[in-house]
Amino acid sequence: MAVVDEPEPAKRFLRTYNELDEFLRRSTRADPRQGFASVVTQFAADKASLGEWAWEVKSFGQLRNAIVHGTQFPAKVIAVPTEEAIKRFVQLSVAVLEPRTAASICSGEVRLFEDSEPLIDALGLMKREDFSQVVVRMAGELRLLSVEGVAGWLEAHVPGRHVEIEGARIADALAHELPGTLLVLAEESPIWEVKEAFLDLTRHPRLFAALVTKSGRLTEPPIGIITPWDLLKDGGP
Repeated sequence: MAVVDEPEPAKRFLRTYNELDEFLRRSTRADPRQGFASVVTQFAADKASLGEWAWEVKSFGQLRNAIVHGTQFPAKVIAVPTEEAIKRFVQLSVAVLEPRTAASICSGEVRLFEDSEPLIDALGLMKREDFSQVVVRMAGELRLLSVEGVAGWLEAHVPGRHVEIEGARIADALAHELPGTLLVLAEESPIWEVKEAFLDLTRHPRLFAALVTKSGRLTEPPIGIITPWDLLKDGGP
């Protein structure tokens, strides 16, 4: 819809609105007759991490309707959005138009253990750095040794009332690691996909961490690691 003689703030807001509207419709293959709010709901329907985002974006859709009087053509601007509103709407739009990537929030320089290394070395790092898990390479693939795996290994020794830790290898504790504690993502994965993984307790009920590699393969060197704590520190839409 063409807009005539729009003030500069309104022009910037409407430009962003149109870009987001086009992207969402293309992504959802929405019916051209669908309203903006319906398209936003459809886009966020299977993305729990975008629930709050969707609610706020739909409120800006209402603002757009207040700014533009749409009963005539070309449309006429009848209100001007504040700079604060424009800034926030641009931020929300960029979150899906140009999302930050998994690589942008992961912690780098992952200490990669081999499964043949002494278990005590892995436990020492976990204690010193207050880690809940360490990354291990086993048979050429990345694995995660978590506190649950270590606890399972200790529990297996309870009947004998004796734990021989000096001779134990990381592989011994890995044998007690439950599946589903690790997710591997490509470095270009959008940040909301990372958040989605930790929020989806149906598919990932025991997820401890997400490893970031070049293309999301278990056989690639880790670029970094992401834990729920990293997401809490990050904030943002």
